[in-house]
Amino acid sequence: FPVHAQPEEQVTLVLSGVITFDVDGEKIELGPGGIAVIPPNVPHGATVLGDETVETLNTMSPRRVASPFAGTGGGAQGDRR
Repeated sequence: FPVHAQPEEQVTLVLSGVITFDVDGEKIELGPGGIAVIPPNVPHGATVLGDETVETLNTMSPRRVASPFAGTGGGAQGDRR
């Protein structure tokens, strides 16, 4: 994912694969079971490492209504109630 920021806090749990997060210039490599907590309005992005598919579970607080990546194939596809 390209570097971006949003007003919500983001918590990402890596379910499979290996990913490197860039959180405000700090690189964090996470594998299955790894968790990244990204504060509101902090620039961040991510890069998949290796050939394995990366699956993550992301939560936003407060709840987000729509994703800035909706329709791009790069992230959550909006509100899933």
